[in-house]
Amino acid sequence: MTVSYPNDNGVYPATSAEIVARHGRSFAEIRFAYCDDGRYRFSLSMQYSYGGYGGPISASGPAYPSQAAARAAALESLIERWPTWHSAEPASVHEELRRMREQVAAQLSQPTLF
Repeated sequence: MTVSYPNDNGVYPATSAEIVARHGRSFAEIRFAYCDDGRYRFSLSMQYSYGGYGGPISASGPAYPSQAAARAAALESLIERWPTWHSAEPASVHEELRRMREQVAAQLSQPTLF
């Protein structure tokens, strides 16, 4: 894997990305960086019908010894930050978020071989 070096602002460019949930055009994604210190860091991105969020891979963020460990932490973080729906939004948005959350939660409960 290519080594990533931080810019002047302490932001690493991603060296890989994985979409962990998808429903139509909506998605949740984890971006990984194999950092110059030999550890992995991640950032999250989520886009759905009524909103979304994303951020950089920061040098000040937690670092993990393997990509599998970073992925597991990212999935947990994604669930913690999961958007809540509002009564003003259509039922289709509630369903969209529910289905995507189920996809992420299923990956958390699966045993890994790593």
